[in-house]
Parts: sequence; structure tokens; C-alpha cells
Amino acid sequence: MTAHSPLRSRCSSSLRRCAAISRTSPVGKVVTFHTDFRKFMRTAHPEIAAAITEMKKLDDGLEADITKAIAEFRKPSPTKEA
Repeated sequence: MTAHSPLRSRCSSSLRRCAAISRTSPVGKVVTFHTDFRKFMRTAHPEIAAAITEMKKLDDGLEADITKAIAEFRKPSPTKEA
């Protein structure tokens, strides 16, 4: 047993509690939405992040692309409903 075992154990316990809260609380739903949206943007629209990184600002076209991506993400899909 290492000197850090009690701390590691407490951290693991806290993470399990946080995971349980995230599945049941309104805050957890926000965290889930945020995580899912970021994953969606990375996989479905990586060009948006690349454009933001390159331009360092939002123009009207990029803002429209983001708005369309949000609408696409929020639209129910057959796999989300199943």
C-alpha cells in the first residue's frame, strides 16, 4: 500500500458520487449535454473548430455554421430515440 492510497481512494469515491449525481440531477444533464455536444462538434463538424482557430473571431458565415450545427445536434435522430 502506498502513502497516497487513502487520497486515491477518496478521489475515486468522489468521482463515483459525481457520476451518480450526473445521471440524475439537472446539473448532470447539462454536463451530459455539454460532453455530447463537444463530441458531436469534434466528429461531425471539425471544420468549425479549425475555422475558429484560424480566424480567431466569429464572422457571420461561421456563426451561421455554428447555428446550423446546433440545430442538427438538437434534432432527434432515429438512434437517439431508440
